[in-house]
Amino acid sequence: MPRNFRSPALADDVDNYRGRDPSRGVRLVPLPKLEPDALTEPQLDRLLHGVSDPLDKAIIATLACTGVRAGELLNLTVHDVRVREGFILIRLASFYSPGHSKKNAERHLPVWRSYGAFLQDYMARLRPRLVPADSPWLLAKPNGEPFSGRGLHALVSRYLDQAEIVTNERGPHLLRRTFACALFDHGYDLAEIALYLGHSESTGVQVVLKNYLTKDRRKRASQARPAQRAEDPFGQLKALRVRRR
Repeated sequence: MPRNFRSPALADDVDNYRGRDPSRGVRLVPLPKLEPDALTEPQLDRLLHGVSDPLDKAIIATLACTGVRAGELLNLTVHDVRVREGFILIRLASFYSPGHSKKNAERHLPVWRSYGAFLQDYMARLRPRLVPADSPWLLAKPNGEPFSGRGLHALVSRYLDQAEIVTNERGPHLLRRTFACALFDHGYDLAEIALYLGHSESTGVQVVLKNYLTKDRRKRASQARPAQRAEDPFGQLKALRVRRR
């Protein structure tokens, strides 16, 4: 039989189906929407304890204790950190990655005592050994260049696997949501959490309720909550404690 032989019956079938959508008539089954996931305080402590590399630990601690977006973390410079004044300046996410900012406005994030002590130790003792002196970035590669968004996602996912923590999400946004839930658990109101996350005043509360709080927390948010709140929502994390030398 010649190689270019074409069955007449097959030719008819091809002609009949040419130009048709093969998926036509197939019923699409909607995937269940995954609930927002966040790390518990013991899980976050275990995650941080498992990070031996000081630069990687500073990255994960900063994501979890500030709630910044990945793009905002990449843009942090040493001049943005004002630990003694009690805040970190968060600049436009588009400063390093044009077009990736959800809200083009700078904001100030408070530096709580436990994270502030950790951050001061990193900047004074560890960063000079890890990052070139002429690099402006707070968290950078050994060559002084900032990390990429893909690199941050891989870094967080790797340490979650190492700590044997199973979650619906594996990247930096999981730690951003963990930040929001930690503040909620320690008495901060939704409007304040939305402000710290960088969302607008008009829609921020609904965004926090829908996209950041877990199901049980959303239920608690509709009930009366005590006014008392913790001065340091991350004060119980043993992994942040600086050893005096």
